[in-house]
Amino acid sequence: MQDEQVEYSDEITRLSIAEAHNVLVHVRDSRRADEKELSQQQSVNFEKCLTYCERFDRYHSKEALAKIRSELMRDDFIMSEAGPLTDLEITLLINLSPDNPEEATALIKSLARYHPDEVEKMLMELAKYHE
Repeated sequence: MQDEQVEYSDEITRLSIAEAHNVLVHVRDSRRADEKELSQQQSVNFEKCLTYCERFDRYHSKEALAKIRSELMRDDFIMSEAGPLTDLEITLLINLSPDNPEEATALIKSLARYHPDEVEKMLMELAKYHE
């Protein structure tokens, strides 16, 4: 089965841990296919980074990650005077996966500008794809 590439928007300036994991796996597989070797130190560092990302990757599907980010980035996802979520807020929500609005606003202070029901909607969107 050929690995499909998922396209991300050029507007994304930050990667979640799960997205970084996908990138690292792709780099590792590409290097193996091209028979390119890393130095011993590079290899150790690369494997440590990959292991860290694997440990904290809560969304194992590239498609799910793309859908989450796409949905949360939509201008009409949250119809609020607080405005749309920022790229940083989306990345933090994906990485932290808070359980409830109170936890979300405690961890991500800028979410306090939203009504708790709006934050709950964000968390429900994340929960659809959480593994």
